[in-house]
Amino acid sequence: MTSRIKDMLGVQFPIFQAPMGSVTNTKLIAAVANAGCVGMHAVSWDTPDEIDTLFAATRAASDGVFGANLVLEWDQQERLDTLIANECKLVSFFWGDPAPYLDKAKANGMITMLTVGTAAEARHAADIGVDIVVAQGWEAGGHVWSNVSTLALVPAIAKKVAEIPVVAAGGIGSGRAMAAALALGAEAVWVGTRFLASAEALAHPGYKDLLVDADESSTAHGFMFDGGWPDAAHRVLKSRVVDMALSGEEKDRALIGRLPTGGEMRRFDDYPPTVGMTGAWEETALYAGQSVGQIDAIKSIDAIVTEMLDDAREALQSVSAF
Repeated sequence: MTSRIKDMLGVQFPIFQAPMGSVTNTKLIAAVANAGCVGMHAVSWDTPDEIDTLFAATRAASDGVFGANLVLEWDQQERLDTLIANECKLVSFFWGDPAPYLDKAKANGMITMLTVGTAAEARHAADIGVDIVVAQGWEAGGHVWSNVSTLALVPAIAKKVAEIPVVAAGGIGSGRAMAAALALGAEAVWVGTRFLASAEALAHPGYKDLLVDADESSTAHGFMFDGGWPDAAHRVLKSRVVDMALSGEEKDRALIGRLPTGGEMRRFDDYPPTVGMTGAWEETALYAGQSVGQIDAIKSIDAIVTEMLDDAREALQSVSAF
């Protein structure tokens, strides 16, 4: 790997693990970092004490590269302060303008990232001093900022902000997709759904099985699971509950289970099924991107990374004659 991202982060391979909310954990982040990639904690809803615990445990399990993500739908100044106190050197922002956070982050030596959905947003990010932009295509799983495909978005952004690195996100779950993203002008890829279907992810086992069984047409995009995060578009696996939401009828927000913490899980809440959840987990938000069709089995993070790198190298070599 030869890129600006390697120089900035000291990472071995151009793969970032997407910060996938409650299905991420120390085991997952450490495994990604130990594989020579970049692990990302999702700390947008964590308390300062929880963040302290996550960082201490991850550093005990890995000396690799990892950072944290903050969703800007809510004020995140206290969490940013906690990340700084934990000497976090990489922070990514999502779902808003990071301008109110950048001076503090940069003053404390942080490398900053922002997920964008248009070339104009990328240009603004570069102008205000963001170090790396994540170009998230519409194919992405979970909450989706863009309505443009990865194929169209990445080259447009790479051209618009040539002075900073671009990370491609959305629809990337294999080495071939990774090679395509690099060919489009990205310097690294942002992988969510493929890492969700890993041995280390905290997703419910039944959820992982559904990911393996799904194909590229098995997802739906919309505003189905809005309990806890209204008016935020997302992509999930199709299900009976998704059909209910898309029918236009009033949503039945019945109690369908309990979270691992014991809290209530109601239909159409934005929480995905995790280990320890009880009740009708299959009726929850089964976040997944269109890359789900590239998943053939639940594997370890190390095996997934090795396979992606091998396949990406083979794909890039296969077109070298041009």
